[in-house]
Amino acid sequence: MQINLPDDVVPLILQKAAAAGFGGQVDAYVAALIAADDVEDYGAPAEFSLAGKSREAIDEMISAGIEGGPPTQMKPEDWQSLHARIDQRESSKS
Repeated sequence: MQINLPDDVVPLILQKAAAAGFGGQVDAYVAALIAADDVEDYGAPAEFSLAGKSREAIDEMISAGIEGGPPTQMKPEDWQSLHARIDQRESSKS
């Protein structure tokens, strides 16, 4: 597929693609925009949403998780708290 764009729009798209971490890969940038538009909202907190985030931002989130220390085992109270948050979020949708 090929899409023709007005000449005055091309620099803006190149700039936006670069700012989003796609360099000069406009095709990858446009594909990411379309994919982000198609992402279903499961009610996750905004800080965990990947929609609209650049590859660089996602890589930073992954690195922060990896560098956050060793994994810890979930305790029963952790699960209870998680279930309560999910129940609260689901009940607010109704």
